[in-house]
Amino acid sequence: MDPDIVIVELSGATLPDMTKLCAAAASEGHDFVQRTLDDWNDGANRFDRPRERFLLARHRPTTIAMCGLNVDPYLDDLGVARLRHLYVAPDHRRDGIGQALVDRLVADAGRSFARIRLRTTRPAADAFYVATGWTRVDEPFATHAIELGPPVPSLGVSAADAPTHANESALDDVTSAIGPRPTGDASTRRPLRR
Repeated sequence: MDPDIVIVELSGATLPDMTKLCAAAASEGHDFVQRTLDDWNDGANRFDRPRERFLLARHRPTTIAMCGLNVDPYLDDLGVARLRHLYVAPDHRRDGIGQALVDRLVADAGRSFARIRLRTTRPAADAFYVATGWTRVDEPFATHAIELGPPVPSLGVSAADAPTHANESALDDVTSAIGPRPTGDASTRRPLRR
């Protein structure tokens, strides 16, 4: 990867200028980059709940790639994350940027998630994920997943109490740090916008 490219984690209410990235995505028929900006700006999804992250790759002042990680809004399971909105500008593809963003999010997710899911309908994205260790799955709202194993103990959960499944009682101890579990059937809740 070019040494002038840096990966930054965003937090707070202001995004850097992403006009070029949005234009590049729109020219390829992808509206999710603009939706990500809209969701950030209106507060619908700023990747700001505990354990969530949003990364940008920047080449000097220009944003050239993005990727985020949320608690999976389609499941009633706080131990499962969702990789969201990976996009790399066409001029910077095949340079390892997308892989660097995903690797960083997956490595960090292993501290607090047992699994990550995603959804894609694009053959090139499918090939990318399969080549990098993701498994194709046939699940509602997911096409690929990666198993991380039990989360590294944190937020007051000891190694002896670490859950093997996110809904086990050990995770109840951390609910106050994460927020209440969603109520109702997962299929009836309004998920984050895709």
